[in-house]
Amino acid sequence: PVGAATKGQIQVVIDLGNNIHIEQKENMGPNAGAGVFGIGILVLPNPNGLKTIETSSFSQGCGLGGIGALLVKGQIEGKGVRFTQGTGVYGLGIFQGQGSHKSTYWAERNGQGLGMTKGVGLFSHQGDDSSIKGGLVQPDPREPMGSVSLCQGVGFGRRAYVGGGVGIAVVKGDRNTVKGSYFSQGCGYWHSVGVFRYRGHHSLLQARRYDLGSGVHSAFGHFQMFGDHNRILNWGVGPAYGWDNSLGSSLVDGSDNEFQASWGTGMASINSWSFSYWQGNRNKLLLPSFGEGRYYRRRLSYSVQILDGDDNLIQLGKKPLEPKKPIRIMATPWGTFSASDLKFDPDLKLEPPVWEKQPQEKALNRERVDLQKKIKQSQEKIPLNKIGDLVDVTGAFSLDKKSPREALGLLLDLENKDIASLVNNVEPAAMEQEIKHRII
Repeated sequence: PVGAATKGQIQVVIDLGNNIHIEQKENMGPNAGAGVFGIGILVLPNPNGLKTIETSSFSQGCGLGGIGALLVKGQIEGKGVRFTQGTGVYGLGIFQGQGSHKSTYWAERNGQGLGMTKGVGLFSHQGDDSSIKGGLVQPDPREPMGSVSLCQGVGFGRRAYVGGGVGIAVVKGDRNTVKGSYFSQGCGYWHSVGVFRYRGHHSLLQARRYDLGSGVHSAFGHFQMFGDHNRILNWGVGPAYGWDNSLGSSLVDGSDNEFQASWGTGMASINSWSFSYWQGNRNKLLLPSFGEGRYYRRRLSYSVQILDGDDNLIQLGKKPLEPKKPIRIMATPWGTFSASDLKFDPDLKLEPPVWEKQPQEKALNRERVDLQKKIKQSQEKIPLNKIGDLVDVTGAFSLDKKSPREALGLLLDLENKDIASLVNNVEPAAMEQEIKHRII
């Protein structure tokens, strides 16, 4: 490991070489600018040559109970697994690529500007013709097209247990591609802040869900994009979505851009707020709604969306709307969408996003083996521990839908004398588990 520090250590490495290759074939712990209860910094200041950095988890600017930083000039090929490329957990993680044209970044998940509990994660890239991909590997159980990212400007906490941190991703350059999936590109979740900021032209920004300025469960998410001729593609929950005591916002300045999403855009629910200010000309927007504040679960939420500029074109849902100047649409009494000049097209044709179906079989089999093993082992334990294991399996957030139901069946067959043990095993703080129990 290079530029990596563990408990009580301070490691600072400056390599002035041009073509640098760092490879970690096995999980050997922190590497390439990581501080795990220490301070680890790696600096590669020579702008010439190629910097190839391939590491496992806790690497490339990871601060876990410490400070980790990787600062690079020039072209980069960076590949990490988890907690990588600017991640902070009870610490500070910084990843910076400067003048990094034609670079590639890849993270399995949890990285590229991720701040978890009491942590700050910063990912910064400046350069053209680059590719940034984070969290496109692990399937998300909610739907076949999604994967768990937690990348590219995300603040994330464990709901009902502990708050999160601050995650920031800043990208500047032209003709870049930035891709994430669930929880990415400016998302705050559970007492956290997530910010994604892009400056550039002729680029593609694509994410799947909970992104582009989404605040979810007492959090703040913000998305910024300054530039022209960009494509910003999403499936749902963003841009500018506030859910459950949260704020989601977006700020856009540019012309000839394209925005697409299928649901959850410019919307706020459950004592939340959504705000956007977009300015530019000849932009095309294919959105289901924009400026919708809801009265939901007996709580008001507010949404304010503003679009300034000339010759902007929009399809807002499926209803044709009459063009008027100035334009103000109130989908609900608690939301408004206003524009200075806007043309409505109920059949706006744009090139649709390409969503790759995530291969789930391998992950499903692995999770099923683990859950079935836990069910089997539970039958050999005393009632209190047995029931605890079954409660855990029943509430598992998993691709495997059969094992949780099997565990639930065993819980429903409990004898009356074991009911007290069941009550003792249900944790009020385990909100995600409780929700899963109710769904089943």
